[in-house]
Amino acid sequence: MVDQKKVYIGVLFALILAFGIGWIPWWNAKSFFPLFVPDREDEFAREFIDTLREGNYLEAERRLSPDLSGSEALGKLKIIAGLIDQTDLVATEIISSNLMKSDRGKRNALSYQLLFPETFMIVNVAVDRINDRLLISGINIEPIPRPIQEINAFTISDKPFANFIILACSVFIPFLIIFTLFICVRSEATHKWLWMIFILFGFCRLQLNWTTNEIEFNLFSIHLFGAAFFRPGLYGPWHFSLSIPLGAKVFLVKYYWSKKRFVSAQKDNSVEKTNNG
Repeated sequence: MVDQKKVYIGVLFALILAFGIGWIPWWNAKSFFPLFVPDREDEFAREFIDTLREGNYLEAERRLSPDLSGSEALGKLKIIAGLIDQTDLVATEIISSNLMKSDRGKRNALSYQLLFPETFMIVNVAVDRINDRLLISGINIEPIPRPIQEINAFTISDKPFANFIILACSVFIPFLIIFTLFICVRSEATHKWLWMIFILFGFCRLQLNWTTNEIEFNLFSIHLFGAAFFRPGLYGPWHFSLSIPLGAKVFLVKYYWSKKRFVSAQKDNSVEKTNNG
């Protein structure tokens, strides 16, 4: 017969392992990020940027989606090219790739960082794949004061106190949930599987953008292990989110209240036996 407690512990360790993998620092993200970038779309977008920088506007216009082509397209392409036609380009680095579905096919939103000796720019290019044909469906240029990895770097200087509270809670809550899960596994609670599922999740969500200090709240949300952190793309801003560990709190209150009542009953029985003796 299988020991139920061993099964619970096995499942618990599997969950902790999965949670731990999700929390591995992104120190090696630069090595893995290219695996999620579509090669054809990336090459097509880079060629389009180079075509604009070289002033080959007619070729660039031929790559546009029919939605963008028209009498004003050539003039807009020249304006965009005027921002990126500097001859001393140091590097073109892809920093974000997002796949979206459209009515006509797939759309990849690609973002690049153009590095010049003294200026820096973010170029956002949307590439549609329609019947295996690639077309540019959008382009946007955004000058930035310094490299994006510096703008979105994780720093603690000049940050409001609320940021540190959210950061501390996003670390503490998962450990509270794991601690409660261990207690649940070792306890004699009934419906243990249901309790474990209830404990695993946090409810509602508070999310912090570490770069901009913006805080968002979502009432209808659940979080595995009650917290998470992530950054969109390669150099996106760090986001920290946390949820209310309702299941962990309810179980701990119930567990320690039952334990207290049990100890109190034991003392009363001991006193009664002493008096009777």
